[in-house]
Amino acid sequence: MPQFHRIASGLVLLLGWAGALPASAESITRSSVTSVVLYPGAAAVERSAHVTPGTTEVVFSCLPEGLDAESLRAEGGAGITIGEIRATSVSASNGLVACRHTAVDDRIRAMEDQRASVAAEQEANEITATFLKSIKGSGEEHSSGVTDLRNLPASSDALRRTAEATLAKRQAFERKLEDLDRELEALRDERDKQNTKTQNYQNVTVALRSDRAADLRLIYQVNQAGWTPRYRALLDTSTGRVTLEREAQIAQSTGESWEGVRMRLSTVQPRANATPPEPQTMRVGILAPPAPRDAQGAVGSARMYAAAPAAAAPAPVAASVAPQKSAPPLFEASAFVGVYATEFVVATPVTLPSDGQRLNVTLDRTPLASTLKVRTTPSLAQVAYLIIEAERQPGVWPRGALSLVRDGSGVGSIANWSPQDSEHFSIPFGRDDLVKVTLEPKTQFNSSSGVFGGRSERRIAAAYNVENLHATPIALEILEASPVSTDEQVEVKKTFSPPITLEAWEDRPGVVAWQIPLGPKAKTHVEAQYAITAPKDARTFGY
Repeated sequence: MPQFHRIASGLVLLLGWAGALPASAESITRSSVTSVVLYPGAAAVERSAHVTPGTTEVVFSCLPEGLDAESLRAEGGAGITIGEIRATSVSASNGLVACRHTAVDDRIRAMEDQRASVAAEQEANEITATFLKSIKGSGEEHSSGVTDLRNLPASSDALRRTAEATLAKRQAFERKLEDLDRELEALRDERDKQNTKTQNYQNVTVALRSDRAADLRLIYQVNQAGWTPRYRALLDTSTGRVTLEREAQIAQSTGESWEGVRMRLSTVQPRANATPPEPQTMRVGILAPPAPRDAQGAVGSARMYAAAPAAAAPAPVAASVAPQKSAPPLFEASAFVGVYATEFVVATPVTLPSDGQRLNVTLDRTPLASTLKVRTTPSLAQVAYLIIEAERQPGVWPRGALSLVRDGSGVGSIANWSPQDSEHFSIPFGRDDLVKVTLEPKTQFNSSSGVFGGRSERRIAAAYNVENLHATPIALEILEASPVSTDEQVEVKKTFSPPITLEAWEDRPGVVAWQIPLGPKAKTHVEAQYAITAPKDARTFGY
């Protein structure tokens, strides 16, 4: 340990709730979290404090029990030399009442002050009402004991207005106090629930030498915190503009509240194995022949008379210890698989209590240069859908839930949108009811005569009609699943009218597409015909 740490007269600066000391609440100095880096399943928390010259030891008290002691590190400004860092567990049974002070206590105190202020105003209003009643009840015969109305600066009309306002305020004050009492009761119930949880703490002691006033930062990692990506796509159909909002859903139940902290969100998974596997030498050879045995199956004399190995000492009976169940993670990290590390900065300070409740924060808004399409697959559903397509924006886009908003109204969501898997964004925005889709009855027949050299043939024909009821043109896309042969003995002939635009839509074999610009109030008709032949006696599938 450094020499300066052994100086008996060194100063001790207590940061955090110094509940371990027999000090009054007024003498306790509380440290606060200044910044947090939130990972998919953990968080790096930073606390900072101002250190005065001559300080040799700093104690951060009432830190979460679950902090990772291996992750502890301290950083100081110019003039600070960091020494030993030590974490000590503190049981909740030691009477650390101050450690249980939470943000709820601060809210309760602020609301109690607000209630006291309203109650004072109510009492002042009642004094005014009492005075006005005394004037009303005083007659000429009692005028000597009551203030003479002629000495009042206001007229009788002013007196009447004052009385009306006073009586109106009475009801307003009563309702305000009732509302405050309900909120106080809810907050006190919340505080009581928190206090029923037995929680241990850790104190972290940092030895240092401080030659001048400077800032000291303590950084540590905790579990039971995390974030997951969320997105919101907004479409204005009148202008065709699309905005993509990137959001994050954050939560934590680490045991400490984060009040107005600077926050960054990282895609790094600090708990994951960062070391790639390495191959080991693979050895090959020939095994030695087995030792000869006699007729009774005993091993030869050289082995027979060898000293028997000493019996192993009996293994000690292990005490039965119930495995500790770790709390389930707040978020799954699967959304970040295959994503290179990146960070997002939350623009405004964040307040996040330690109750596990999830909070949404907006990271950025990106206007998309997109094209608007109307897509339909008539063979599956006679419905058309609005689709926007845009180039994928640079950066990291992990998988996440996508909310869809069209012209200010929600039109659905995608639970697991994967923008990173494609070179472009393709986002649906619900049904387009002004595009009418109908299909004609499908015709099909089979033929198995010998005309085809012992082969059977099946013909299928499908026809679709699409009508644009919009007053503006649309870019129409009609999808069709056409048969694909998986055997050289099965032949498929296809005829499309009009000719198809794409033979493998989205690189999917057999999924064809007609892309047709359709004017306002216009109609279009498309047909697909298939002739499938196979050996007459072959067992076929799929048609």
